[in-house]
Order: sequence, then structure tokens, then C-alpha cells
Amino acid sequence: MGKICHFYLYRDNVIFLHNLLNGDGIQSIAQFRKEALFDDYRISSQNEDCIAFAVDVSLLHRALRSSVSICTEFLNISISNMGIYTFIFSTTLIILGVEFQKLLVLGETADAPSKYRNLSAQTRSGRAILKGNAQSVQVSVKHFGKSLQCHLCKPDYAFYGIAPQGTGACWTVIFQFFILGSHQMEKSISLHCKLPVLDQGSG
Repeated sequence: MGKICHFYLYRDNVIFLHNLLNGDGIQSIAQFRKEALFDDYRISSQNEDCIAFAVDVSLLHRALRSSVSICTEFLNISISNMGIYTFIFSTTLIILGVEFQKLLVLGETADAPSKYRNLSAQTRSGRAILKGNAQSVQVSVKHFGKSLQCHLCKPDYAFYGIAPQGTGACWTVIFQFFILGSHQMEKSISLHCKLPVLDQGSG
């Protein structure tokens, strides 16, 4: 769509503007809350804490691809009995992660302490593991990506967990299907996949 993109960094959000200063062609605007992009975000400027700059889109794309390629070998997955599910890619240069909260937990459950709310996903996960409220394993990103293809069968439910396997553990996904037009489990169909674990972590 063009070579140059303008960034506007504010206290609470980040805006990407393309072709907005030029009246010709397609214009696009993308806005993100700071929490969607950063674990820790601090900004200060003499312009009411607003910083604006232009960047070459092709260079930005190349930098982002390089950052992601650094992190695509290993993936740390943790599950807690507080209904929190965390993925973390990490290197010495960058940490990328995503966290899902308030998920249904089967079996033993626990409540997340209120002081956890202001912590990063990585810190919350680490503290839950130390307290015995979570388990964590490391898997291959390549294997994990392939396991996601199982979702193409469109299951009604998917259950995730860390299961014992021999002397170690494995990352397990179990899919559940309903009889068409009902909420009754289809017992004639069974599908699950297991990912080999590279590092046992706390699992």
C-alpha cells in the first residue's frame, strides 16, 4: 500500500497511520491499547507524552520477521489451576507471549490472588509454578504449529493439559465432538494429539 507508515505513541495506545497525510489512494488506521502490544510500556516527552515518527514499512516488516524467526524454535507452555493458559517465546533479546484467562478448569481449582492482576503474564506464570498452582513444559514450535491443524476438523470442545508419559510428560490436546444438532457427546469419534516435550519444566 505504500512505503511509509507513521506511528503515534500515546500514554495508553499506539496508532499506525498509513497514507493519512496524502490525500491520494487508500488510507488505513490501526489503533492498539498499550496492553495489546507491550508487557511494560513507559513513555515520556515534552509533547504531552506523545511521540510520533515515520518508518519504512518494508524495513519494519523485515525487522518483525527477524524478531519472530529468532523465537520460533522453542515455546514454553504453562497451565494453572486458576484457569490461566500461557504461551511464551523467549530469547536473550526479546520475549513474546500470550495469555488466556478465566478458562474452565477440570479437577482442582484455585483463585488467582488480586495482586497478580498488575503483573506481567510471565511473572504470573512463574509465581504460580513456584506455588504448585501451575505446570509448565517446553515444546517445539514446529510441532505445536502442526498440532493446530487438528482444529481444522472443527471440534465442539478442545481440552488442553500436561499429562504424564513414561518417566516424563507430554503436552496433550483432546478434542470432543457432539452429535449433530445436540449437546450430547459423539462417542463413536475420538481424536487427540500429543506433543513431545523438550524440557520437562515443572510438568
